[in-house]
Amino acid sequence: MEITATKSGILLQQIRQLMKNKQYVYEEIHAYIIPSTDSHQNKFIAKCDRRLQFITGFDGLSGTAIITTDKAALWTDASYYFQASQQLDKHWTLMKQQTCEKTLTQAEWLCKVLSSGNRIGFDPFLLAFNKWKRLDKILTSSGLKLIPIETNLVDVIWREKPPMALKPIYILPVVYAGKIWQCKVSEIRQSMKSKKAFALVLTALDEIAWLFNLRGADIEFNPLFFAYTIVTLKTLYLFVDTSKINDEVREHLFTQNAPEFMVEIKPYAQILDFLKSEIIINNGQIWISKHSSFAIVNCIPESNRILDMNPVSISMLIKNRAEIEGMRRAQIKESIALCEFFAWLEEEVCNGNVTEASVAQKLEEIKMKQAEYMGPSFATISASGPNASCFQYQCFKEISRRLSKKEIYLCSTGSQFKHGTTGITRTLHLGKPTEFQKDCYTRIVKGFINLARSTFPVQTKGVQLDSLARKYLWDVGLDYMHATAHGVGMFLCVHESNASISAGCKDAELQENMILSVEPGFYEDGKFGMRVENLALVKKAQTKHTFQDFQFLSFEIISFVPFCRKLLNAFAMTHEEIEWLDAYNHNCREIIGKELREQSLLKAFQWLLKETEKISITDSVLLAEL
Repeated sequence: MEITATKSGILLQQIRQLMKNKQYVYEEIHAYIIPSTDSHQNKFIAKCDRRLQFITGFDGLSGTAIITTDKAALWTDASYYFQASQQLDKHWTLMKQQTCEKTLTQAEWLCKVLSSGNRIGFDPFLLAFNKWKRLDKILTSSGLKLIPIETNLVDVIWREKPPMALKPIYILPVVYAGKIWQCKVSEIRQSMKSKKAFALVLTALDEIAWLFNLRGADIEFNPLFFAYTIVTLKTLYLFVDTSKINDEVREHLFTQNAPEFMVEIKPYAQILDFLKSEIIINNGQIWISKHSSFAIVNCIPESNRILDMNPVSISMLIKNRAEIEGMRRAQIKESIALCEFFAWLEEEVCNGNVTEASVAQKLEEIKMKQAEYMGPSFATISASGPNASCFQYQCFKEISRRLSKKEIYLCSTGSQFKHGTTGITRTLHLGKPTEFQKDCYTRIVKGFINLARSTFPVQTKGVQLDSLARKYLWDVGLDYMHATAHGVGMFLCVHESNASISAGCKDAELQENMILSVEPGFYEDGKFGMRVENLALVKKAQTKHTFQDFQFLSFEIISFVPFCRKLLNAFAMTHEEIEWLDAYNHNCREIIGKELREQSLLKAFQWLLKETEKISITDSVLLAEL
């Protein structure tokens, strides 16, 4: 969506008029907050929720706009900063959050540009409760007031706003889910009893889909449907647009002769009224995530709230046997597609007639040949040369760069299969890389191997492992401005909440059978970017010794696409690192090579053989001459 300077100015003027219109605000407000999320705090959002994009023209996945009576600013992180700089016009001030000490936070900026007693409006469904709490504390100390506004002001001026999706909900067979939903509910209720919770309120869409073994198509790239759920010790409620529920799904949610497992379906919009009239009046403890919207959490009396991480979120992170097997098969299918794609790409780049957009389309065509492919898990990042320095770069056919043997090419892609979700990133150079590029790439791979080979005790948090992947970049004063790892759902969200490896994260402890990405990188602004990413399964570690009752964990890499040999400097790698890489390449040959032969993908098989030859120190000389 392109926003001209004229249109942007008009939209800002309209919002400012609404900020003092008593039809929508009880008292005039002096600032209005517009986040990039939806009512369920999703990262990927439906077209009907892209309010930030409508008002600013910025379509990145992370951002917050604040409009005052005479100013307009947008905050985004380093991943989307370059994109925002290209999409915002003169009416907006761009702020790089969390990376620059000189950049004011949203709260600091509001305290600076507003006066004591001023009022700041926000949509209570679009601001997570924990974010509201932090913001309110700072603003209140400066005499400012955060005011929930029932009617979203952007919606008032968004004349052609797309409607909410009405695509049907469907059942995920237990062969993929690994456990019937009634069993999941029983386990959740046991957790509720131990917490002395009368009710559990679920607002995260992936948690609801996982709990009931259901999937939908309301949000691009994510098999989710808009809904809320309330679980009590004896009843179950699903708040959803009833037109999405067919007879098969109703029967799926109806457990004969077991009233405690009969799901009562109610209209989506009734969640608040029902909470107030049927749940809160019981005066019991209500378990709800602090990441839920202010609107939902705030209607529950503070003395009745349990804001700890909810049991569904924790259970969802730990995959069962069927889920793990499905995720393994999904990574194999993704690896097959990538090997076929890179083999094709090597030939086509020599012809000089491929672009970022055309090769991304080719990759999608290749993926579609794999059984049970349901679509991408995120928009493929197909970036060459300087475009690869933008972490979340999106190519468009009209302005797509032509690929060249003289430049880095970064491809980050993922898929949704009925039995698993994938995400993988590879960086290639099809010509002769510079010594600096080889040094950076080798340090990234060394960091990857360092983390992949690590052994760590149970109860370790991701923040404690983050430096393992960054060490070799830090050694020479380099770094990357994104998380090292994130959780991955099973035919759910490619970015699964509450599991990550990153500096400052407060997510759950790493546990056996979690699945995370491992993705260190490096980006030189305006020149090139590189990243490697595989998925990894957390498993029990086999250690040489035992210590008291300590248990240890390690990672098993479950993606199988070779790293770029031309970008590796074997002289800078230890014997152990080369040994690990050779073993990984052997697994690629054994697992993916077999599949490529069976599917008669002989060019891809030959490419795989070439890229997985054993590495030795002397190879560095040979690789440099390629």
